[in-house]
Amino acid sequence: MGLLSSRWEADWDGVHITVHRNEVTKGFSVEADGRTLDEKSWSLIGVGELQGTLEKDGREVNVWVELPLAFRNPKCFVRVDGKEIAVKQVK
Repeated sequence: MGLLSSRWEADWDGVHITVHRNEVTKGFSVEADGRTLDEKSWSLIGVGELQGTLEKDGREVNVWVELPLAFRNPKCFVRVDGKEIAVKQVK
């Protein structure tokens, strides 16, 4: 975990998903295969939700991310197509 930023990664059905949180720029985002699905800024602390869609096999799939309040060990939860997927913190 970085002091001023964090990154989580996951793979779902051949799609690479990355979640970035940056305390310096006060923003966080979710990407699928390098394409930004959603991004937001905050005013106080880096918590919140992101929502976006990606296309897989000709259909749109919902991607939902939650960054809950956690001071020591930031957490990240990702749901794709309504199912929570395993996420690994890499920074």
